[in-house]
Amino acid sequence: MAKHKLSAPSGESVKNKQPRISVSGNLLAGKLPAGEIITDNSGKMWRIGKSIAVGGFGDIYLASDEIKKPVDRNSSYVVKAEFHTNGTLYTERHCYSRIGKIENIKEWMKCKSKRWLGVPTLIATGKHVFKGTMYRFIIIERFKDSLENLLKRQGSLHISTVFSIGIKLLDILEYIHSFGYIHGDIKASNILIHPASNEEIQIYLVDYGLATKFAVNGVHKEEKEDKSRAHSGTTEFISRDGHKGIISRRSDLEILAFNFVRWMCHKLPWEDNLNDYDYVHERKSYFMSRISHFIQTCFPHNSPEDLASYISQVANLDYDEKPDYDFLRRILSRGLTSRGIIYDDMVILDMDQHMNRRSMRAAMRHTQKTVTTLTTWEQARSHHSAAETRPTDAMLKQMKLDCGTSHPVATIG
Repeated sequence: MAKHKLSAPSGESVKNKQPRISVSGNLLAGKLPAGEIITDNSGKMWRIGKSIAVGGFGDIYLASDEIKKPVDRNSSYVVKAEFHTNGTLYTERHCYSRIGKIENIKEWMKCKSKRWLGVPTLIATGKHVFKGTMYRFIIIERFKDSLENLLKRQGSLHISTVFSIGIKLLDILEYIHSFGYIHGDIKASNILIHPASNEEIQIYLVDYGLATKFAVNGVHKEEKEDKSRAHSGTTEFISRDGHKGIISRRSDLEILAFNFVRWMCHKLPWEDNLNDYDYVHERKSYFMSRISHFIQTCFPHNSPEDLASYISQVANLDYDEKPDYDFLRRILSRGLTSRGIIYDDMVILDMDQHMNRRSMRAAMRHTQKTVTTLTTWEQARSHHSAAETRPTDAMLKQMKLDCGTSHPVATIG
């Protein structure tokens, strides 16, 4: 990945000030103060709040279009701001201008009969000067949490949760691939979650700074190694193509596979030396050519065959082959069905709690049915006692059939 040179942009002095460096080693833009007013390309003004996250090249701030009062912590928007000279935000803005249009998202959802699609809508873009330094910014909707934070709290995810998230991510990838882009940096910190109900969530894939066109005018680019693009992304998840700077749709699907494994088993078998790109690439190539061994290594006690099926399907894709997204979704959907989960276009994070609640609801329905049955019998018994007539065995047998219970007649006296 291209890195910003460790020198101050024009107009900004770093005298007596340590430069801010991101985790990925890039020079970060200086922080914008809370309360700063910025103006987007349409002329609308926004007020910046506090920084809530730091990316590879800049900060992400809360934002509000109510400029006369401080930005509330429950603000519905965020601003991503970086040095104007950074190519990543420029790339992201152009990608969002195509995939982030609400009309495009709605049209795809209608065509595919989907209730929702986890692609953020682009709210605004613009440039801003602060203390002589030019910033580029984009404004998108804000989400509640990230999958990374969830993993930090839980440690790992239930395989059914991983598969339901995977189905939604396949929807998103199919959508962005239809515009000729690959994402290139799928990982838990770029997957944001938003509650849809008490149990269900919606997920969104964000950060398109490494998005790259794999096709121009509908024609797939030639398979050609590019050293300037080699190893771009997050090292543990970079695809084998990505290590060589090759752009392909199968690359995104392989990155997704590595994430699936990591979310369930905590560690990938090449994380012992992430500083050595060649070592990581060699280990990935080794395991992807021995998928059964890969799965057995990561899951020594219970190897998920459906996960192995997904990885095998991805590993067998040709460079310029259009993936069969429906078939990949079916693999994951069958994995859910085999575990007693009916996929209904939503994601459930706490699968164990969901299954417990489902069992409790089933038990409650059975109990309520039994109570209703006994009440019906007791009412009949009381009615016949008042008439000094005890119901016959035939009458009780019919009541039993009407109420749909298997309780023996003897249980009511």
